[in-house]
Amino acid sequence: NGCIACHALGEGQQLVGPSWYGVGTRAATRVAGVASEAYLYHSIIAPNDNLVEGFVAGIMPPIYGDTIATQDLADIVSYLLSLQ
Repeated sequence: NGCIACHALGEGQQLVGPSWYGVGTRAATRVAGVASEAYLYHSIIAPNDNLVEGFVAGIMPPIYGDTIATQDLADIVSYLLSLQ
């Protein structure tokens, strides 16, 4: 899906989208009352709903809920959560 074209993995690196460095930890603090897993899942399938400050809406395609299999989405979220 080309995720790493826009999301960096290294500390202090930023591309078009937010870095994945520490995203598992940051996800827990993004929306009050929303668990990290739910936040990350929702951010993949509806990326403009909880836009991170400083990033532009409409860049990440909102199609992944329809184009990525449910198990693959769960695996992606699990991977992102491991990036503490």
